Amino acid sequence: MTVNACVLILCNYFQMLCLLCTFSIISEEDQDKIREFLLANDFLYDKHRDQWRDTQSRERKWEELGELIGRDAKDIKQWYQSTRSKLSEIKNKKVTPSGSGFEVEGVTDKARRLWKRFQFLLPHIGAVKSRTVCSVSETICFQ
Repeated sequence: MTVNACVLILCNYFQMLCLLCTFSIISEEDQDKIREFLLANDFLYDKHRDQWRDTQSRERKWEELGELIGRDAKDIKQWYQSTRSKLSEIKNKKVTPSGSGFEVEGVTDKARRLWKRFQFLLPHIGAVKSRTVCSVSETICFQ
């Protein structure tokens, strides 16, 4: 296994740990409040809104949301970014027919509830090409 492969595996592992930590800090009641807040302030997730470019305005809104649910704005933003990533992952999973519609394989009940609550974000979540991360020192050392 190459050094790059090991680094990618470790990065993925730590990213998953961070996701687990951030999902646990926001209750479902607070998720409902976040959902309503986002729907009322669509410039926080819709990059086509003129107000989206105003980063200070967005920061003020995240702070306002933090005060509303009694959490630090930084934690809420991290949770929001993790939720968007999770929604993207679910969106890309295999869908199979089931007795009552369609079933997504390998998705937990918690993730299903997130999907139902925040699926309005889906049109605003774009695919990002993955890239191999390689540091300058690794490139020099292995040449």
